[in-house]
Amino acid sequence: VVILPGFFSEANLSMLRCRDQRRCIGGPPGEVCAPGRERRACAFCTDGFHPIGDGGCAPCDAGSEWIVVFAVVVAVIGCVLMYIFAQVHRTSTGGSQTSIGILLGLFVGLMQ
Repeated sequence: VVILPGFFSEANLSMLRCRDQRRCIGGPPGEVCAPGRERRACAFCTDGFHPIGDGGCAPCDAGSEWIVVFAVVVAVIGCVLMYIFAQVHRTSTGGSQTSIGILLGLFVGLMQ
């Protein structure tokens, strides 16, 4: 039995249509996922892999965790700077709360 591209089947021959045909390349039951893909309907990348444009998954780069560390450091520095700004520009009219709200919104948008 050969499973057609775009479909998923395990050894028990229960059939599922794959969400993205490129993820399920066809073949014998249990071996229909694109390289680096696994589980039901080839929906997930194997641990240590990330999705790529052709439907498969490629190994993660060794330095990719530094992106997360950098983002966390920038977030902490941004929060400290907003706190300092709020303390320096504190007024009785509540203008600093508005300024902090605007800065926080800009910062969150930047981090996304």
